Amino acid sequence: MASSDVAAWVQAVAGIFTFGAAAWAVIAAYRAPKLAAAFADELRRSSTADDAIRNEKQWILSTLMRYRGQMLHHDVVSALNMVEITFVDSMDVRDAYRQWWNTIEGGDHPPALRRERFYGIITAIVADMGLGRKLRASDIERAYYPNFVGRRIEVELAETERRWNELHNPDGSAKLPPAHPG
Repeated sequence: MASSDVAAWVQAVAGIFTFGAAAWAVIAAYRAPKLAAAFADELRRSSTADDAIRNEKQWILSTLMRYRGQMLHHDVVSALNMVEITFVDSMDVRDAYRQWWNTIEGGDHPPALRRERFYGIITAIVADMGLGRKLRASDIERAYYPNFVGRRIEVELAETERRWNELHNPDGSAKLPPAHPG
């Protein structure tokens, strides 16, 4: 084979590669905006989901802190019911919640233990959110709750218990009204 034939082959192969590179450039130029838009959309969706989770965590923490002296407040109940799903990726928070739950539902535990476990949930949430260096246990445990409010709630709870007992048997079934002769 003569050197001119080799040169022609090299030129032909180079031409094929040049054509292939140009074709890939056209395809990339055509697809790049679509891929960039899809990437930006996915990033925006991910950011929105992360923001929603962060906002829910913030709401739970602020609610528990706001009413930490009133564990029976309906907002506290709502916040506690969201802990396991909102903090699904935080075993420390979920474990603290489970410990509190076992204390509340697992028999007659002293109020101090229930309160300690409740503060444990808040402490775990604070750590999960990266606020552990800014808030100490004493900050979490210090709550303003006027004595007269506590006494009023105790009276309301005692009245509710008394009325419940009037309407229900010891097993929890409803007492039937006396039969009327007829």
